[in-house]
Amino acid sequence: MLEAEEKQLVEKLKSWEQARDRARRLYFLNPNYSEEKFLVDDRNMAEQQQKMAQELEQIRGRIAELKQKAMDEAGIRYFCERAAHNLNDLDEVQWRLLLERMKVRIEVTPGESIKANLALPSLTQKDGAIVYQSSGQS
Repeated sequence: MLEAEEKQLVEKLKSWEQARDRARRLYFLNPNYSEEKFLVDDRNMAEQQQKMAQELEQIRGRIAELKQKAMDEAGIRYFCERAAHNLNDLDEVQWRLLLERMKVRIEVTPGESIKANLALPSLTQKDGAIVYQSSGQS
Protein backbone atom coordinates (compact mmCIF):
# COMPACT_ATOMS: atom_id res chain seq x y z
CA MET A 1 0.00 0.00 0.00
CA LEU A 2 2.72 2.50 0.95
CA GLU A 3 4.85 1.34 -1.97
CA ALA A 4 1.98 2.14 -4.35
CA GLU A 5 1.59 5.56 -2.75
CA GLU A 6 5.33 6.09 -3.11
CA LYS A 7 5.20 5.14 -6.78
CA GLN A 8 2.29 7.55 -7.40
CA LEU A 9 4.15 10.41 -5.76
CA VAL A 10 7.27 9.71 -7.83
CA GLU A 11 5.13 9.83 -10.97
CA LYS A 12 3.46 13.07 -9.85
CA LEU A 13 6.86 14.62 -9.15
CA LYS A 14 7.97 13.69 -12.65
CA SER A 15 4.77 15.25 -14.04
CA TRP A 16 5.40 18.49 -12.17
CA GLU A 17 8.96 18.61 -13.49
CA GLN A 18 7.69 18.04 -17.03
CA ALA A 19 5.09 20.79 -16.55
CA ARG A 20 7.80 23.18 -15.41
CA ASP A 21 9.90 22.27 -18.45
CA ARG A 22 6.92 22.93 -20.76
CA ALA A 23 6.31 26.28 -19.07
CA ARG A 24 9.98 27.23 -19.58
CA ARG A 25 9.82 26.31 -23.26
CA LEU A 26 6.55 28.20 -23.64
CA TYR A 27 8.10 31.25 -22.05
CA PHE A 28 11.07 31.19 -24.43
CA LEU A 29 9.02 30.40 -27.56
CA ASN A 30 5.89 32.49 -26.99
CA PRO A 31 6.44 36.25 -26.87
CA ASN A 32 2.93 36.70 -25.37
CA TYR A 33 3.87 34.68 -22.25
CA SER A 34 5.15 37.34 -19.88
CA GLU A 35 8.10 36.87 -17.61
CA GLU A 36 5.97 37.82 -14.61
CA LYS A 37 3.37 35.15 -15.45
CA PHE A 38 6.13 32.59 -16.03
CA LEU A 39 7.75 33.35 -12.66
CA VAL A 40 4.43 33.10 -10.80
CA ASP A 41 3.55 29.82 -12.53
CA ASP A 42 7.04 28.40 -11.98
CA ARG A 43 6.99 29.36 -8.29
CA ASN A 44 3.58 27.69 -7.80
CA MET A 45 4.74 24.52 -9.54
CA ALA A 46 7.96 24.49 -7.51
CA GLU A 47 5.94 24.77 -4.29
CA GLN A 48 3.78 21.83 -5.35
CA GLN A 49 6.89 19.83 -6.16
CA GLN A 50 8.37 20.67 -2.77
CA LYS A 51 5.21 19.54 -0.95
CA MET A 52 5.17 16.26 -2.86
CA ALA A 53 8.88 15.72 -2.23
CA GLN A 54 8.24 16.14 1.51
CA GLU A 55 5.33 13.69 1.35
CA LEU A 56 7.54 11.26 -0.54
CA GLU A 57 10.25 11.49 2.13
CA GLN A 58 7.67 10.86 4.87
CA ILE A 59 6.33 7.81 3.06
CA ARG A 60 9.83 6.48 2.44
CA GLY A 61 10.57 6.99 6.13
CA ARG A 62 7.46 5.03 7.10
CA ILE A 63 8.36 2.26 4.64
CA ALA A 64 11.86 2.03 6.10
CA GLU A 65 10.43 1.99 9.64
CA LEU A 66 8.00 -0.80 8.79
CA LYS A 67 10.76 -2.81 7.11
CA GLN A 68 12.92 -2.38 10.22
CA LYS A 69 10.06 -3.54 12.45
CA ALA A 70 9.55 -6.58 10.25
CA MET A 71 13.26 -7.36 10.45
CA ASP A 72 13.19 -6.95 14.23
CA GLU A 73 10.19 -9.27 14.45
CA ALA A 74 11.99 -11.89 12.37
CA GLY A 75 15.12 -11.40 14.48
CA ILE A 76 13.20 -11.87 17.73
CA ARG A 77 11.56 -15.00 16.35
CA TYR A 78 14.97 -16.33 15.25
CA PHE A 79 16.48 -15.52 18.67
CA CYS A 80 13.68 -17.41 20.46
CA GLU A 81 14.01 -20.41 18.15
CA ARG A 82 17.79 -20.61 18.63
CA ALA A 83 17.55 -20.10 22.40
CA ALA A 84 14.79 -22.72 22.74
CA HIS A 85 16.80 -25.18 20.65
CA ASN A 86 19.84 -24.94 22.98
CA LEU A 87 18.06 -24.25 26.28
CA ASN A 88 18.75 -27.62 27.90
CA ASP A 89 22.47 -27.50 27.07
CA LEU A 90 23.30 -24.10 28.61
CA ASP A 91 25.75 -23.98 31.50
CA GLU A 92 25.60 -21.33 34.26
CA VAL A 93 27.70 -18.76 32.40
CA GLN A 94 25.69 -19.20 29.22
CA TRP A 95 22.43 -18.86 31.21
CA ARG A 96 23.67 -15.55 32.62
CA LEU A 97 24.65 -14.37 29.13
CA LEU A 98 21.26 -15.36 27.77
CA LEU A 99 19.37 -13.66 30.61
CA GLU A 100 21.56 -10.59 30.25
CA ARG A 101 20.90 -10.45 26.52
CA MET A 102 17.19 -10.77 27.23
CA LYS A 103 17.47 -8.03 29.88
CA VAL A 104 15.62 -10.16 32.42
CA ARG A 105 14.86 -8.32 35.64
CA ILE A 106 13.05 -10.10 38.47
CA GLU A 107 11.58 -7.99 41.29
CA VAL A 108 10.41 -9.70 44.46
CA THR A 109 8.46 -7.47 46.84
CA PRO A 110 7.10 -8.19 50.32
CA GLY A 111 3.75 -9.92 50.23
CA GLU A 112 4.84 -12.57 47.74
CA SER A 113 4.62 -10.31 44.70
CA ILE A 114 7.00 -11.26 41.92
CA LYS A 115 7.39 -9.14 38.81
CA ALA A 116 9.43 -10.25 35.80
CA ASN A 117 10.46 -7.84 33.04
CA LEU A 118 12.31 -8.79 29.89
CA ALA A 119 13.06 -7.45 26.46
CA LEU A 120 13.63 -9.98 23.73
CA PRO A 121 16.51 -8.95 21.49
CA SER A 122 16.42 -9.37 17.77
CA LEU A 123 19.06 -11.59 16.27
CA THR A 124 20.28 -12.10 12.76
CA GLN A 125 21.62 -15.47 11.71
CA LYS A 126 25.18 -14.14 11.87
CA ASP A 127 24.68 -12.78 15.44
CA GLY A 128 23.93 -16.15 17.06
CA ALA A 129 26.96 -16.32 19.37
CA ILE A 130 25.15 -16.61 22.71
CA VAL A 131 22.54 -19.12 21.65
CA TYR A 132 24.99 -21.08 19.54
CA GLN A 133 27.65 -21.42 22.24
CA SER A 134 25.95 -24.30 23.92
CA SER A 135 26.06 -26.42 20.78
CA GLY A 136 29.72 -25.63 20.19
CA GLN A 137 29.04 -23.45 17.14
CA SER A 138 30.01 -19.79 16.78
